[in-house]
Amino acid sequence: MKSIFAFLGGAMAGAAAALLMAPERGEVTRRKLRHMMNNHVTRAEWELQAARMKADRAAREAIHDLADSAKV
Repeated sequence: MKSIFAFLGGAMAGAAAALLMAPERGEVTRRKLRHMMNNHVTRAEWELQAARMKADRAAREAIHDLADSAKV
């Protein structure tokens, strides 16, 4: 999981550097950079929520399996 975040962080840093080197006005570049970062943050929040739901479901299933095996 750490490698995914490292990759995404590197990709975002590279994209930001590319935008900052672009021959556009600063206002346009900052607007693009802000838009890109907002999109990435929103996607990361969704991914985190999905991961939490998956972990919660796995924990509930494990507890259920343990309870079933204790009954036997």
